[in-house]
Formats: sequence, C-alpha cells, structure tokens
Amino acid sequence: CIAVAGPVCNNAVTFTNRADWAIDGTLLAAELCIPEVKLINDFAANGYGLLTLTAAEVVTLQEGDTKDVNRKHDRPLPMACVGAGTGLGECYLTGRPDGNYDVWPTEGGHTDFSPRDDEQVELLQFLKQRFEQPNRVSVERVVSGCRDR
Repeated sequence: CIAVAGPVCNNAVTFTNRADWAIDGTLLAAELCIPEVKLINDFAANGYGLLTLTAAEVVTLQEGDTKDVNRKHDRPLPMACVGAGTGLGECYLTGRPDGNYDVWPTEGGHTDFSPRDDEQVELLQFLKQRFEQPNRVSVERVVSGCRDR
C-alpha cells in the first residue's frame, strides 16, 4: 500500500503538486513482480491512522457529551483529519453500525476562501494579487506552505 498526494482513480494517480508525475499501481506491481500495489490518497492513510491512536495521543478541542448521540445513531461518531503542508489535506471518517469506519479523502483544500470580516477581505485581495488569481483563492493558499513561489 502506497499513500500518494492526490486523488486516486482506478489504482492510479497523477500528483496534485507535480502534474508530470504519475503512478499506476497495477503497472508498478507488474514491474516489481509482486501480486499487488494498492494506491490510496495520503489523507485516507492519515484517516486510517486516526483509528490507531490511543486516548493519550488524542487532544480534545471541544468538550461535549457524545453518549446520547452514539446511542441514538447506533454507530461511532464521525471524525475529521485536516493537515497543512505544501497543500491542505482533508479526510473524514463515518462510522458503520458494525463499529468500524469508512474513510473518505477529499480535495477540500481547493475550496474557496470565504472572508468573514474586513481584515479577511484584505487578506483575500492580497492573495489574489500575489497568486495572480482574479476571481478566487483556495483555502490551502491561506493556510499552507507556498509550493510555487
């Protein structure tokens, strides 16, 4: 299993931050003479990693009582994983009735930055100019490292 930065389709990826790089898991397995190479999104891998954390490795950001919610829905509560690096990776996990989780990687860092006050509007204008984007700026441009300047 190889975690890759970008959307995986049919066990292949063209990297989000390196459009000239691509990996096909099936071709790679044949080249390496091994039965299978499974590609997964890097934040899907992080999502599965969340499931291995112990209570001592988790920090609660917002206290709350989840007992009634768990009983009402009869499945584990949803979780999310967000990480800023050269881009903004995101995934969410949904609980199944059997107690396990499904992991859903997203390209959520590409969503629009939506300013909520005058200071954020100024930031949007600055980033539009800096990145030569006349109409929009993605959230990852606000919170992530700059990979192209």
